[in-house]
Amino acid sequence: LLPRTNLTIYNYCKPTGKRGPRSFLYREYGKAPVLLDHVNPEFRSKIMQQRLANMGHFDSEVHLDVKTYGKDDRKARAKYHVLFKPAYTYRNLNFRNNQTIVDSTIAGSMKESLIVPGKDYNHTALRNERIRLSTMLNNQGFFFFNPNHLFFNADTSVGQRQVDMTLMVKDEISEKAYIQYTIRDINVLVQSNNPTPASEINTDSIFSNNCIYKSAEDIYKPKRITKVISLEPGKLYTHTQHENTIRYLQGMNAFRSVELSFREVDDSTQQLDAHINLVPLRPVQTGLELNFSTKSNDFLGPEVIASAGHTNIFKGGEQLVVQVSGGFEWQKRSKREEYELGFNSYEIGTQLKLKFPRFLVPFSIKNQSTKYVPTTTALIGFSTLRRVRYFNMNMSQIGFGYSWRTSPKRQFEIQPVAFNYV
Repeated sequence: LLPRTNLTIYNYCKPTGKRGPRSFLYREYGKAPVLLDHVNPEFRSKIMQQRLANMGHFDSEVHLDVKTYGKDDRKARAKYHVLFKPAYTYRNLNFRNNQTIVDSTIAGSMKESLIVPGKDYNHTALRNERIRLSTMLNNQGFFFFNPNHLFFNADTSVGQRQVDMTLMVKDEISEKAYIQYTIRDINVLVQSNNPTPASEINTDSIFSNNCIYKSAEDIYKPKRITKVISLEPGKLYTHTQHENTIRYLQGMNAFRSVELSFREVDDSTQQLDAHINLVPLRPVQTGLELNFSTKSNDFLGPEVIASAGHTNIFKGGEQLVVQVSGGFEWQKRSKREEYELGFNSYEIGTQLKLKFPRFLVPFSIKNQSTKYVPTTTALIGFSTLRRVRYFNMNMSQIGFGYSWRTSPKRQFEIQPVAFNYV
């Protein structure tokens, strides 16, 4: 067998200094030997055994065989022998109902359980089932309930490689997990990009769309922010509205940080106050891009794209971006002399784009998604291309369209106005 090159370099090419070809070879290609203690074969064997059990192969076995060899037994080889047994399958799924409101809610949703009799036992499916039930309860106001309050008891003594599962709510959980909470106040605080002493923050609040809005500076129009908040005062807390509020605010691409927390009012009211802290992006954003391209027709050359934008031009998260680009090309070689033109092509262009984080239409849209942010985009652009000795071309572009999403994998775009003039 050929020697391991990286290990050979590490053992026999150790440099005497920090520079030189030998140092480079050792630094870039040398690889230290892997010690048996670092590999820890016994631990890996236990991990394999646990993963088999998590997939229902409870009585499968993993045997480890470690052998040393070579000069002074300085090499080791580990072999894992796996005795693979068929997986256990679910026979029954039962739920221990203690006649509480939480237990009754869980019992009513067992028809939608992810644990289906006849399927192989799977620890991941059990974890997902606990998460499903916890989320369902959160959506009905049980704010303090979490997946750790549930556990499964598996009985493998029924025979025929089957298992009976019993779902239970732990007895020692907090009483708050059985309480349905409603939203009392929704507090929105827009912080400043600049460090502001607490004494200088504006403490005046504005009541907008059932939210208490405060801002360190006059950055946004309150209605543009509070309108997209899914939470509603006086109604039960729901995990879906919690997630939708965070996702929507982040999807506006107007904030550097979005934080949403809840605080219990007191032990007797069964109410929560929502606190939304927003840190906006810096209003002015700039960018510079340098490219160098080669083409199959032997043209090559650099291109520069510079952009400057405002992330909150109308105080509603609207983004205005101005982009200027320029580049030139030359032909590096050609089979015919008349094509050897030197710097024979250049292009200059500019584009103005305005993006609104909402539908900009002259009518109201009912049942609009509170999960994903729709956008309205308007743009205008102009560019000129000159090919020396051949032609000049001017191009103008005007566009106006909408984009929205209904799921993480499904997006729609409509462009009512698309005008290109050459």
